Amino acid sequence: MTRTLVAFTENYRIGGGNRYFVDFANAAAGGFDRIVVASNPGGVFPEDLAAMPYDTELVDAHFATSASVAHAGGALAEARAGAVRLADPLAFAANVRSLARVFAAARADIVVAFNGGYPAARANLAAILAAREAGAVPVLSVVGTPVPRRERLAAYEQRLDARVFDAAAAIVVNAHSIEAALVSLRDAPAGKIALVRNGIPDTAFVRGPSDFSDAPVIGCVSRVDVEKGAPDLFEAFALIATEFPSARLRLIGEGDAHDAVLERAAARGLADRVEAPGRVGGDVAALVAGLDVYAFASHHEGFPYAVLEAMRAGCPLVTTGVGGVPEAVTDGVEGLVVPPGDPEALAAALRRMLAEPALRASCSTAARASYAREFSLEAMRESVSELLGRVGAGEPIEGQQR
Repeated sequence: MTRTLVAFTENYRIGGGNRYFVDFANAAAGGFDRIVVASNPGGVFPEDLAAMPYDTELVDAHFATSASVAHAGGALAEARAGAVRLADPLAFAANVRSLARVFAAARADIVVAFNGGYPAARANLAAILAAREAGAVPVLSVVGTPVPRRERLAAYEQRLDARVFDAAAAIVVNAHSIEAALVSLRDAPAGKIALVRNGIPDTAFVRGPSDFSDAPVIGCVSRVDVEKGAPDLFEAFALIATEFPSARLRLIGEGDAHDAVLERAAARGLADRVEAPGRVGGDVAALVAGLDVYAFASHHEGFPYAVLEAMRAGCPLVTTGVGGVPEAVTDGVEGLVVPPGDPEALAAALRRMLAEPALRASCSTAARASYAREFSLEAMRESVSELLGRVGAGEPIEGQQR
């Protein structure tokens, strides 16, 4: 009998959510005869498909959500998106029927709907009810921090949450912090929640504990945004720049703080020591391995790939303790953990990491070992195989990596 997994997403931009979508599908591929990827037209990017090393059937799924209408553009896009929001119960029901036809036509055995956060993309919630209607096993993935119900719509959202959680055979998260928020903010049933950590493939670009440069480079490969803490990281670097005159700051990526960081660097006389080249092509692993200290100053996260990429490279970390980060980085073990939005605390941690060779070496070794133990693609494949095997057989998932 042919076994078919349908991976569904409503998605409009490249980010951690669609990376988890690809990694989960790759981890599941060995247990299925067919992998069908269903999304809004254009929701799966060429690089996503290129990262799926097997025959993938791509299906355009059509639905009407406020996000899909707004993304389509046009002079009346915002007005039409507002109308969809106002008519949400009707639009949601129509989306359930439409997606049920897609899943039935695909002969889906299991449907995994990938949500960045919760409730996030509306079509992903409809997909859970649609999968059950089509006779498939519904699995919801949530990899971003859930938000509280809106006060004016609390009763409606509570009923919708209950329907989605009742239909789902499992709710997959990649961090315990997301699990806790789903339970406390949205009344998700803890017994249906399974933890499947992000898993990324290994790389040849690995630092050794002794690979520290005489002109140390502090930096990260991430969006250069206010939300990602780029201005905080610059301020922290400026605070230690005199003590470490050979150190440099390298921020690789694009974002809303890119120009402001360069302007601040020029104003503080640090223009020749701060690099912000924008988005750089090539292997991310090689870029990360070129950093002596990986500094991640984000204000809000679910479970960031950036931290895992640093751990994979054996790069000592200085990071804010947001979202699921403390579940991967223990303060003083894989790196140093500081509060978000505190440049002085960030500067103190960077000062320690630059000044203490033994700390850098131990963090480098521990980070690499933690990646290999918990966050490799092989570890993710084992978790996914166990989870989908259980839900496919109609077994409870309690005990799945608690």
